[in-house]
Amino acid sequence: MLLGAEGTVQHYHIQSGKCLHNITEEGNQVFTVDYKNDASAFCTAGKDFKIRLYDEATKTRTAILTGGLANVTAGHSNRVFSLKYNPDNDNNILSGGWDNTIQIWDTRVDHSVRSIFGPHVCGDAVDIRNNVIVSGSWRPRDVLQLWDFGSGRLIETIKWDLGLGDTNTLLYAACFNPTGEYIAAGGSEGNETRVFHRQSGKCLARLQSTKRAVYSVDFSPDSAQVAVGGGDGSVAICDIPAISV
Repeated sequence: MLLGAEGTVQHYHIQSGKCLHNITEEGNQVFTVDYKNDASAFCTAGKDFKIRLYDEATKTRTAILTGGLANVTAGHSNRVFSLKYNPDNDNNILSGGWDNTIQIWDTRVDHSVRSIFGPHVCGDAVDIRNNVIVSGSWRPRDVLQLWDFGSGRLIETIKWDLGLGDTNTLLYAACFNPTGEYIAAGGSEGNETRVFHRQSGKCLARLQSTKRAVYSVDFSPDSAQVAVGGGDGSVAICDIPAISV
C-alpha cells in the first residue's frame, strides 16, 4: 500500500507491481495507515485530523472517527502521523501527531475515548504490545517513552544518552518487536537506529545504516533483523547482534 500527499491510498500486487485499487480522500493528505489484525479492514489518517476506516474486501469507507468526549478527550487538533490497531483488542486504534497527544479510539462509538498528553509524534512512532504503548517524539529530550494503555500514565522514559557524549536523536520512528520484549527507534540528529530491551531499558544495538534521517523501522518476525527506511531513499536490512540482557 502506498500513500500520497494528494490524499491517495493505493493498493499494489506485490509480485506484479500492478496497482489494484486507488482511493482518494478529497481535501486530505494521507500520512499513515494500519491494517486490522485479521486484515479485514484498514484505517488512514493525515492532515485533516480524522481517522477513516475502510473495509478491505470492498475498499469502501465504513466510518470516520473524529472528536471525543467534550473536554476529556477532544480528539486530534493537528496532523496525524501514526496509527496502530491494538493487537489485543482491535476495537481500539491508537493515533499520534503534532498536537502532542496520543488518542485512543473505540470503533464501536466512533470517537476518542482516552488521551495521553505529551508525545510529539512526527512519524510512525506509536506502537502497543501487552497493554504498553511506546512513543517516539521529535524533540531534544524525553524522546522514547512507555505508557500504560489502561490509565494513560507514563511508565518510563527510556534513556537515549548513554553517557558517551552523544546527543538525543529526534525520533521519527519507534516500534516493538512481535513479543513486546524489544523496542527499535530511529530519527534525525545522528541518523541512527537503536534497539532497547523493554524491561531494563538497556541499549542492545546501535545501527548506523542511513546517510539521512531514519523515518521507518520494523522487526522481522523472528526479531533477528530490523528493517530501516531512511531519508536518503534507502531501505536497509540490519542483523541485530546476539542479544545479551
